[in-house]
Amino acid sequence: MVLMRPRSSLLALLLNCSLAISLACSWSQAEVSWWLSVSGNGYAIVAGSYHTKPENGTDFGDAAVGGAAVERAFVLRNTTNRTLYLAANPSWSTDGAHAEDFRVVGNLPSSLVPGASHQFTVRFRPSALGTRTTMLRIPHALSPQGPWRSFDFRLQGRGVSSGTLMVQASASKQTIAHGSMPLDDDGATDLGAVIGPGDSLSLDLILRNGAEGGLLQLDKVQLMGPHAGDFSFSDLPPGSLLDSGGQALRIVFRPQDQRPGQRQAVVAIHTSDAAKPVYLFVIYATVLPASDA
Repeated sequence: MVLMRPRSSLLALLLNCSLAISLACSWSQAEVSWWLSVSGNGYAIVAGSYHTKPENGTDFGDAAVGGAAVERAFVLRNTTNRTLYLAANPSWSTDGAHAEDFRVVGNLPSSLVPGASHQFTVRFRPSALGTRTTMLRIPHALSPQGPWRSFDFRLQGRGVSSGTLMVQASASKQTIAHGSMPLDDDGATDLGAVIGPGDSLSLDLILRNGAEGGLLQLDKVQLMGPHAGDFSFSDLPPGSLLDSGGQALRIVFRPQDQRPGQRQAVVAIHTSDAAKPVYLFVIYATVLPASDA
């Protein structure tokens, strides 16, 4: 004969088990927090946190790709009444696709006596544009042999461009200014004159990054205006320009009809240049009357 427990007894047993598990988990998490604390700018950083904030230094803000690194200081503190040991070689690690963009300057101490603290610096140097993230992990234990626990928290920064776009006419080496209109550039954007369909002209340009050590990202090039269909590209720029390296861009004029007169188009070059995200200038060419042939 099988004796069944009353439903109330089973419910009480389940509640007791649940409470025991909850207390065990709470004790384990609290034990970790008792061992080590980390703060930035005087603000506590929660172990395992995926939230970054400028206030505690976990959000590094903007840093120029190829430019100066951004550094943030953090403080470790032993919150136990025993010596706290930190792992060696390395005493820290970073995880994720952008881990190499974040580095601890130097090494952390091998141990901290009760109540002792240590300030360390993390350096952010982005290798590409956009948001960059990693998890910083600091292993520690109450014995040199372990068991080891890890204080982990997320770091974030953004790689931005420090590049400056310069546009030059390939033949004359004359700079074409942003916002340049016909006659503003001594004819540098004048492709010349043709008789009509079947004839074509070209203008060779050089796109350069005018900033030393910066990265300039080229997103796209557009032709705009009522006569944009008479112009086209024969060469398109790559995804980026490094340092002062140049990229050729050829603009071709081939009129679609024989109507005489001047044809104009606006060239719009979209880049990561913070000052001029869209570099604009006007190009033009002339269709001559057939009687001028």
